[in-house]
Amino acid sequence: MTEIRKYIASELHEQLAQAVLDLDVARAAELAQLVLDYRYSARDAILNGLSEGMRRVGDRFCSHEFFVPEVLVAARAMYRGLNLLKPRMLEEGEASSGYRGKIAIAVVEGDLHDIGKNVVKLMLEAEGFELLDLGKNVPPTVISEMLQKDNIQILALSTLMTSTLAGMKNTVAAVRSQHPQIKVIVGGAPVSASFANDIGADGTAGDASGAVRLALTLAGQS
Repeated sequence: MTEIRKYIASELHEQLAQAVLDLDVARAAELAQLVLDYRYSARDAILNGLSEGMRRVGDRFCSHEFFVPEVLVAARAMYRGLNLLKPRMLEEGEASSGYRGKIAIAVVEGDLHDIGKNVVKLMLEAEGFELLDLGKNVPPTVISEMLQKDNIQILALSTLMTSTLAGMKNTVAAVRSQHPQIKVIVGGAPVSASFANDIGADGTAGDASGAVRLALTLAGQS
C-alpha cells in the first residue's frame, strides 16, 4: 500500500469511528461503501473504524455523557457499516486462511450486550474458525450442554458488566468441571488479565485482534 493509500485508509477509519460516535447511520454506511469501492481492507475498517467508534461510545456511556438511547443508535450505525463490510472481510479471510477449528462464543448470564461478541465472532470467522454462537444472557448449564454437541476446541465468553463477573467465574468453573479439554477465553470491558487468571481461564484479550491472536495460539496455529 502506498503512503497516500495508507493515509486515506487512516482517514476513512477515523471518519467511520466519528460517524458511530455522531450516531450517524447514513454516514457510516456511506463510508463503509467507500472502503469497498476503493478496495481498502474491510478488516481494518471494522477494527480501526467501526469498533473504535463503539469503544468511544462506551467511554461516553461510562462517563454519563451518553445514555441507552444514544448507545442504541450508535449500535445501529456500527451494524449498518458492519453488514456492508462483512462479506468482503470474509473473502479476505478465505484468501489467507484455511480451516482453523471450532469455537463456541457467548455472552454470560445476566448480560444482554452482544456488540463486542459479534465483532469478535466476525474476526474469528474471517480467520478461518467455525463459530457456534450461543447468544447472549446464556446460563452456565446451557453453555455446558451445548459444548457436548460438537468438537469444540475453544469457548469464548464475554461480558460488559461488572455485575456479571461472578457469573463468568461460575461458567468457567462449570466448563472446567465437565469439559476440561476445552480452552476458555474471556473478555469484555471489566475483564482484566488477573481476573482471567484467578477464575482459571486460559487467557483474555483487550480487543478483537487480540482475541484472534489468542485463539490461534490456543489452537496451536500461531
